[in-house]
Amino acid sequence: MRLRRNGNRRLRAALSLPAGLFPATRAAVSRASRRPEGGKSAFDKMVALLFRKTVKLFIIALAVIYIAESLEIALAPLLASFGLVGLAISFAAQDTIKNLFGGITVYVDRPFKVGERVLFRGYDGTIQEIGFRSTKLRTATGHLVTIPNANITSEPVENPARRPYIRRVLNVTITYDTPRDKIERAVQIIRDLFEEEGIREPIHPVIGPDEFPPRAFFNDFNAESLNIFVIYWYAPPAWWDYLQHAQHFNLRLFEEFEQAGIDFAFPTRTLYLAGDQKRELALRMLATDLASAGAD
Repeated sequence: MRLRRNGNRRLRAALSLPAGLFPATRAAVSRASRRPEGGKSAFDKMVALLFRKTVKLFIIALAVIYIAESLEIALAPLLASFGLVGLAISFAAQDTIKNLFGGITVYVDRPFKVGERVLFRGYDGTIQEIGFRSTKLRTATGHLVTIPNANITSEPVENPARRPYIRRVLNVTITYDTPRDKIERAVQIIRDLFEEEGIREPIHPVIGPDEFPPRAFFNDFNAESLNIFVIYWYAPPAWWDYLQHAQHFNLRLFEEFEQAGIDFAFPTRTLYLAGDQKRELALRMLATDLASAGAD
């Protein structure tokens, strides 16, 4: 009689274990993941959800074991059976398990968060959802791409949203008949534009201890043009603001070159005719040599 009472008492305790611990776990996880300013990021919510579900499964497992002991059920044969079944399931669900652990790795490493733009395997889009099995990406064309988390953890993911600046590299090409003084003038025009009000402010960033001043140099002789290399760093990296700034810079450069009489180069081909006094063809010289050899 006493054993039955003890068994009933243990059974009631086992049944009340999940009911008592679930609310306490929910409250503890919510309090631990809350930010000082009172809000939660998307990652905080997902990590809290993962942790809460893991704790729930652990509590349920403890309750089942406690209930089985209260009912005097032998657990060893059951655990052996579950072990064989679990082994078979693990072989059949390898990809699912890889994706699950990949999701955990994404939650812990935080390479991106919901709303950030990423580039992965040729896809360029915004993160819509980060799940336990897969991550959903919305491309600029509106298509929804579902990527298994195992692939994300095993391949490079580019996150432009976390870059400190946008680097612009520009090759300004001018024609080969540009005089030397105008080449120097073209480089100086670009350097003066770097300091012009409305252009200067966002392209002289200081990121930590490093400064990123804009630069311009006459650096190369192309096949059809003289090349002026231009590079600057735009910060903060707001894409649409960057494009507006680039347009303003381009228009001012076009205006200044037009006033200075400097022509932009474009692919051309120059033909020299036999009657051109400045560029005599080698054929005329060869004919003269042949005539002299015949006279001898």
